Parts: sequence; structure tokens; C-alpha cells
Amino acid sequence: MPRIKQKTKAENLARVRNNQRRCRQRKRDYVAELEQELASVKDTTSREILKLQSIADSLRQENERLAALLELRGIEYKPSRPDRQIDEENNVMDDIGSDLIPSVDPSNLGPTEDTPPGEVSQLYFSPLKSSSADRFKDYLTDTSCLPIPPEVGPVSESLLLPDTQLPNTALRTEVSKDKYEDTTVCAVALELVMNCNTKNLSILELDMRLRCGYRSARFQWEGCRVDNQVLFAVLAEIM
Repeated sequence: MPRIKQKTKAENLARVRNNQRRCRQRKRDYVAELEQELASVKDTTSREILKLQSIADSLRQENERLAALLELRGIEYKPSRPDRQIDEENNVMDDIGSDLIPSVDPSNLGPTEDTPPGEVSQLYFSPLKSSSADRFKDYLTDTSCLPIPPEVGPVSESLLLPDTQLPNTALRTEVSKDKYEDTTVCAVALELVMNCNTKNLSILELDMRLRCGYRSARFQWEGCRVDNQVLFAVLAEIM
């Protein structure tokens, strides 16, 4: 039977030092890998922040232009309030939905040959009830999660078509089929709204406004995501 060679103290010490050296090298490699991933995430986040800031600037300019247009037309401008409850909005829509149908006067179904062109549109429909119109205007003003339209102008009551009813779901925010489409990382969204927070709202107030748009994260390190429509509505309010 061959004799087992005993390792000397110097050999054991060299083996231990070699193991420690390899262990430290693995730690350095792991730290370098984490730093590289962190730098990549920061770069991606910075590009996304710049993109969102550019969108926010364009939205601010568009909002100012629309506000000026409304002021020229004599319409009072009120900023939206994203913290309004969706259930309350739906109840308002249920109450006023039936009042949106214009009534038709059978005697005025068509213009005569002697009717001036400027009065043709006034022969068809009677105006909406003032209370219903005011409630509907307040609802549109206070709606939280709706995208900002490209242009706003007063709608003439004479342009309403007969038997036209507004469905209850017409003004609700539609959820995309891809739950990650049109969303922003929560940390990026919060940093963006804090940078654009000209009204000096607290972080808690900003979080309450963004909460209705929270979505699940694509990756674990993201934490969560925010729907871009909700984010843009909050930015339009605080800028």
C-alpha cells in the first residue's frame, strides 16, 4: 500500500493563501459585474428621464396654448384633479347619460326654402337642460385619468346628432393589452413629477395622484410601473 505523503506546514499555508486569493478575485469580479449592471441601468434610466422631460415640456407648452385658447373663447380653465374617485365619476355619468339625448321637435325636422343658412342648425334640436350641461362640464373638468386632447374648442349644441347617447365606458381609461406598454418605472416617474412640481406638493400628495396608475413591474429591480396617461395627467396638473 502506497504511503500517503503528508503536506508540510508551508504547503498548507500556500494552499490557504491561494484559496483566499481566488476568493477575493471572485468578489472583485462580482462587484465589477454589479457596477456594470448598475451603470447600464442608470444610463437607461437617464435616457428615459430625458425622454419624459421632453414630453413633459411639449405637454406644458400645449397646455399653455390650450389654456390661452380657452381664455380667448371665454371659457374658465380649471386644472384636472387626478385624486377624484373613478366610482364617483361613473355615478355622475350614469345620472347624466339620459340627459345627453337631444329632443327633437317634429315640426322642425327640416329647413324650408325661406330659412336663412345661419338659422338652419337651430331648427333641429332643443338645448340640453342647464343642470345636466353643467354637471357634464364639471365631470369633464374633474376627470383624472384621461389623456389631454390635442385641441379644445366649444361644442355647439346644434351639432349634437339625434338619438346619440354617450356610453358609460366612453371616458374610462382603457388598459392596454400589453400591461408593460405605455408605462414608466415608478422611480423615474416620481423623480420626474418632483422635478416638475411647481406647486410644491408633498411626496405623499404626488404618490396619491399617481396611485391610480400603478402597474406591476416587468423586472424585479424596477419595483413597479406607472401608466403614462396617469403620469401625464399629474404632470399637467402640477406644472
